[in-house]
Amino acid sequence: MSNKDYDLLNNPVPIADQNWERNISPLVTIGCITYKHEKYIRDSIEGFLIQKTTFPVEIIIHDDASPDKTPEIISEYEQKYPNLFFTIFQDENQFSIGNTPIFGNFIYPKSRGKYIAFCEGDDYWSDPLKLQKLVDFLEENPYYSLCSHESLYTYINDPNSLRKFAAIIYHNYKLSGFKRVRNLTVQFFSNSNEFWKRRRKHSGVERYKDADFNIALNTAMSDRYIPTMSIVARRKIMNSIPDEMFKLGAGHRLIILWSAIYGKLHHMKDVMGFKNTQESSVTVTKVTDVGMSLEDKKNETIQLLESLKEFTDEENKELLDKKIREIHAQLQ
Repeated sequence: MSNKDYDLLNNPVPIADQNWERNISPLVTIGCITYKHEKYIRDSIEGFLIQKTTFPVEIIIHDDASPDKTPEIISEYEQKYPNLFFTIFQDENQFSIGNTPIFGNFIYPKSRGKYIAFCEGDDYWSDPLKLQKLVDFLEENPYYSLCSHESLYTYINDPNSLRKFAAIIYHNYKLSGFKRVRNLTVQFFSNSNEFWKRRRKHSGVERYKDADFNIALNTAMSDRYIPTMSIVARRKIMNSIPDEMFKLGAGHRLIILWSAIYGKLHHMKDVMGFKNTQESSVTVTKVTDVGMSLEDKKNETIQLLESLKEFTDEENKELLDKKIREIHAQLQ
């Protein structure tokens, strides 16, 4: 089936049913990274396959040597949709040997789409028109570099959940003191499900709706950041990120701030997916396993902001310097 023969202009069809030939250039690359996600990866992949689009899509999944059944589940889908999936299976865990970030080192080089949509293997999309809505906006607004949507934060019920709770308490005590910790503790033990279902206030969503660099900077530094799984970005901009910046462990902050250097960011208020929180996330692991202190994390952030100054204008440099001074003050 060729692009010319496949007229979807006004009739979006689930990508699972589209059957584009492998040599057709996709408009969007879905990039997915996984590790020990056998309980969640089906939901994530099904969230891709229900997407209804008027354009071709490719799915690149990188599994970082999962010791569970995650690779088997991914292979099952690859065999069913050979023209849709491109998979990368590692024999050795790349994260553990410092070969990070996975997106920058493995997903970006294989991507062919004009846009790249991000999703980790334990998160999932719920709106079948998510890609169509975000890509339509970027196609119609070339001065915007990134589009995102509102998401619900949900709790993955695993036996080590208290580690995640402990990390949150530690951070909030350092930032806001005992009163904030007391309120969070009461909420956690009285209704833990609601504790994990965090959603940005509507006023906050409106503020981020059309963000310049200043708003993007404050958003990226907050605990109500735009989750990576909600983002569609221009791949050309992502590919321009210098290799050395990938080594700063900045994750979503690097994606948001680098995009904000090249254009405005648009955030849609509709909930189109779910960001799962679990004890094995990179942030929690740094706190509970590696022993990274809040001071270490803030110094890591300062290093990122200092690095960005080389690539932006004087106005944005002043904003970065202001934020760096604020972080230094918190360390005093």
